[in-house]
Amino acid sequence: MDRARAVAPLAIESLDGVHAILNGLAIAAALDGLFDTLVPRSPLWGVLVEAVTFFLLLTYGLKVRGLTSAGELTHGLFDPPSLGDPLYAVWARRA
Repeated sequence: MDRARAVAPLAIESLDGVHAILNGLAIAAALDGLFDTLVPRSPLWGVLVEAVTFFLLLTYGLKVRGLTSAGELTHGLFDPPSLGDPLYAVWARRA
């Protein structure tokens, strides 16, 4: 009896993972089907579907990492270097 109580939560957790994978596949298949269906009618529909797909990917990535903005996701990658950075002279010569 105790063994069943210990195994049941593990089985539920594994089903949650399976459900998440199946939901992800269903969303991806739906967006791919929309793209294939709507692009022959107008390329603007393709742009819209691609924008929605990118938005969903970005929001999922932010949620998984516990971040609140895309700026946090890049960790200052696109910011200019500070004056104290040893590579600042190299960057300043390029600019």
